[in-house]
Amino acid sequence: ESWAGGSGEFGGWLPWRKNTPARGGLALGRPGSFTSSVGSFSNALRRKDGMFKRVSCLDQLYAQGTLALLALTDKAKAWALASNGCFPMNDEGPEGETQFSKYADIQGDPVMQNRVKFSSLKRHRRAIEKLLRSYNNDPSKLFDIARLAIIFDTLDDVYACLENISGDPEVEVVRIKNRLSLAHDSSGTAGYRDVNVNIMVQTDTTRITGTHMHICEVQLVLRSFANLKTAEGHKRYVRYRDFRAQ
Repeated sequence: ESWAGGSGEFGGWLPWRKNTPARGGLALGRPGSFTSSVGSFSNALRRKDGMFKRVSCLDQLYAQGTLALLALTDKAKAWALASNGCFPMNDEGPEGETQFSKYADIQGDPVMQNRVKFSSLKRHRRAIEKLLRSYNNDPSKLFDIARLAIIFDTLDDVYACLENISGDPEVEVVRIKNRLSLAHDSSGTAGYRDVNVNIMVQTDTTRITGTHMHICEVQLVLRSFANLKTAEGHKRYVRYRDFRAQ
């Protein structure tokens, strides 16, 4: 359910876009889901001699992630603004449910901006569990230390956001997991579906700070799935992943 490659090459893999003409320079015609090796991709640091080495220390990865998340959040705001994307708010609904607001409706309101619940770094405990269970204690393979989610009402908006990400000259798309594909076995994710995009944000600031090779995660989620997520439900999902040693 994943693909790895450069930006601008993933159009057409969304199942509802199978016969859609190419837009924004995207090459269409790929199947609903496809796989390619991601072995060459890992979080990296630039050495003094200009070469790169894999990050081998979890503390170093979190130091990178702290700065990378700031750049990722700025990018996500722009993508959400251009594609009707929403972010979760700190306010809860009458039944304790998470509220979502379109960024286009709140981006000019400082009060509402402060109420947006942007993502924080991945919890250390969960990162260590994944290191030991899935990645043979290789921190460079943790692609979701810096991560966030953008919520959408329609599939067209998801596609528009993918186009914006792909067309961003300061972004390198590393991997896509298309859990909205009809071929995706949702039993492995307890019924949950989204489009998971791993990217590197390569701005002047991230290059100066040495975080431009840090791989981040962007989750593109339909509101119909986001509305089903609860804190208790997430705990059950984590226990389910623990049972599967994931």
